[in-house]
Amino acid sequence: MTSVGYYCFGFSGLTSITLSNNLTSLEKFCFYLCPLTSITIPNSVTSIGENCFCGCESLTSVSIPNSVTSLGELCFRSCKSLTSITLPSSVTSLGDACFSVCDKLTTITMLSAEPPSTGNNLFGDTPLQTVYVVSEDAKNIYQGVEPWSAYDIVVLPTGIDNAVVGTNAPSIAGYYDLSGKPLTGKPNFGPAIVRYTNGTSRKVMVK
Repeated sequence: MTSVGYYCFGFSGLTSITLSNNLTSLEKFCFYLCPLTSITIPNSVTSIGENCFCGCESLTSVSIPNSVTSLGELCFRSCKSLTSITLPSSVTSLGDACFSVCDKLTTITMLSAEPPSTGNNLFGDTPLQTVYVVSEDAKNIYQGVEPWSAYDIVVLPTGIDNAVVGTNAPSIAGYYDLSGKPLTGKPNFGPAIVRYTNGTSRKVMVK
């Protein structure tokens, strides 16, 4: 199987799934109205079709790999529990109303220095406030392009601290996403919060 087809899991009671590493695409309406809570998309997938996750109101976390180039129209519409999302640098196209009516979406992280092409009403009816970008150059570009210019553009810090030499240096206690949800191990890329054994934490950009 190289794709998950049209309405393959649509309207089902599916709450979790492990996707094959052989997949190259998730077709339109694939997980339409599923009660999924989180999903990791394999790094073989290059496109996510229209309405793919539309109406997945319980979806709180989605990991999009650096192989995906496009998100179809209405792809994440009405994902009402999604608070943040990271789009890899490979994404060059976002369809109409892709993230519309995501009632809790307040932040999005763009790993591409160049804004992708976007359809209409990309973030319609969302409380989006902050767009994280990778550099000052990227910030200047995003600030000059709609719809990004309507939001607060913030440059992410880069790199994760190496262990400090010394017997009393704190070690890393765990990794968390930007909403504070624990991650399993170090993420491969994207923003994260690192917490140390001395109780301190910092926001970083993993590359």
